[in-house]
Amino acid sequence: MKTFEYTAPDSLDEAIALLAKHGGKAALIAGATDMMQRMKIGEAEVPDCIVSLSKLHDLAYINVADGAVAIGALTSLANIERHDTIREHCTVLAEAAASIGSPQIRNRGTLVGNVCSASPAADAAVALLALDARVKIAGSDGEKQIDIGDFYTGPRESCLEATQIVTEIALPAKEWSGSSYQRTGLRRAMDCCVASAAVALIVNADGEISAARVALGAMAPTPIRVPAAEEALTGQVVGEQLLAKVAAAASAAAQPISDIRGSAEYRKDLAGVLARRAVGTAYKRSRGS
Repeated sequence: MKTFEYTAPDSLDEAIALLAKHGGKAALIAGATDMMQRMKIGEAEVPDCIVSLSKLHDLAYINVADGAVAIGALTSLANIERHDTIREHCTVLAEAAASIGSPQIRNRGTLVGNVCSASPAADAAVALLALDARVKIAGSDGEKQIDIGDFYTGPRESCLEATQIVTEIALPAKEWSGSSYQRTGLRRAMDCCVASAAVALIVNADGEISAARVALGAMAPTPIRVPAAEEALTGQVVGEQLLAKVAAAASAAAQPISDIRGSAEYRKDLAGVLARRAVGTAYKRSRGS
């Protein structure tokens, strides 16, 4: 393997300056559970310099204020999986975090790392899409926030520039009544998903859905929302006919590829199955069952 320089800056400004210095030939790591493995097997180019965020301890946080949740770039997947507020109010994210890798990987790997991998099958990204998450980005020209749906531009590609760093994932204050993450893989753990679905619902006291988010993973070049399913759910009470409409809309929206994990036809079918299952589970949770 090609040799590279390793550095762990003491501040965010120093990290940004190092990325700028190397002109796109540096790689940023937090937990390094994805990047180092991809480098070993030749899926990722070995950079001239690896910049580790390991010393930026102030980026390890989960802050909850007025219903909104802010998750720092060094927050581990394990901490997200176990966090009481996330488990109760953003269940879909806790479930997605719990599905990634092994306990060892979740103790080291980060939510932001999973997002920045920009894999169409990234578990956390699909859950965050269903929660209307926003991505906070820092660079030499200051900070900005963008919707997570605008962050991805293609398989393993995002709008993140070589001199920018994702510092936080922000979840807006929304009273989700129930949510669910469903996935299928070739194995029960330690495997990239074949297909996934994430759903978040706001349900009123009469059981009518006032807002819905339905997202799919491993179904397109990026994680995607399913507006047709969301529109079908809004203003309705969940029943078998409605779930069938959701499944049909999800299958129609899916544009998967065929690979060693499954054919495109199989994945399109799975999109409907998992979306239906996720809606049903989220709705039951919203009703306290």
